[in-house]
Amino acid sequence: MREARAEVPPAGSFSGRCLLWLLVSLVLLLVAGQLSNMVSTASCEREVLRWFARSLPADKALVFPEPAVVGWEGELPNLLDVRLQQAGVKYRVLPLETFKQDPFPTCRLGPAIPVSPFIMTVDFAEATAILAGSGGRVYVLSFFGLSAVIWYSHEWVM
Repeated sequence: MREARAEVPPAGSFSGRCLLWLLVSLVLLLVAGQLSNMVSTASCEREVLRWFARSLPADKALVFPEPAVVGWEGELPNLLDVRLQQAGVKYRVLPLETFKQDPFPTCRLGPAIPVSPFIMTVDFAEATAILAGSGGRVYVLSFFGLSAVIWYSHEWVM
């Protein structure tokens, strides 16, 4: 009578291969996430501007003073202007004196910063009336240029 024997792989070879595939997959996912974040910076900033503009009444346009459009936290001079146009957000740029009389609604956004693969964050502050505003951080899921706001945290509210 013959004994039925199952072929047994050498100890550790199967689990070693699985671990290697797992590590390679994880590294590829991390690299893809970082590449996605690099490509998605502009779309992330546009999506946050659209997100904020959706909260405004339809007849209101965002208001910015002339010097504020020049500086987007040290970036290129007209980057905020470009992002607003790309996002399709209604806005007005007023002389500083006119802006001081009626500055609402307005907002300030920081640049998009990657926090993990496929997740970026943008700091924001907005004011819709005297003593009515908030600020915090918006978290955006970004996948190679496709962006969606997934969560926001208010760090201060007036």
